[in-house]
Amino acid sequence: MATAITSELHNDDMMIVTATLTSNGSGLASVTTSHTYKGFLVQVETDPGSAAPTANWDLTIADSYLEDLTAGAAQNRHTSETEVLYQDDLHNGVACYGPLTFSASGMGDTNDAAVTLYLIRVM
Repeated sequence: MATAITSELHNDDMMIVTATLTSNGSGLASVTTSHTYKGFLVQVETDPGSAAPTANWDLTIADSYLEDLTAGAAQNRHTSETEVLYQDDLHNGVACYGPLTFSASGMGDTNDAAVTLYLIRVM
């Protein structure tokens, strides 16, 4: 599967964004949402795909202001198990604004993973 935003739910108080990341020959993958998000990131879930990434691959989530909303907490992801960063891991929710960019490195050649973000909307 190609790198893409596979679903976006941004009409409710809880916003959910899912991306499928498929690495290139250098082990990198990146995709940006078309929607501008304004809220707090409260959970990040990584799920290795059928062609699982290399062990200890790294994920960053960026908005218009921060290079990594997870402050490094999404580094060294597992190669075969789903991992979840909860609100406590994310300093009780990280404020974000703008389109969100999912970036991965160290995934190995043409491997894939799904990443789901859960955000609480700020009005």
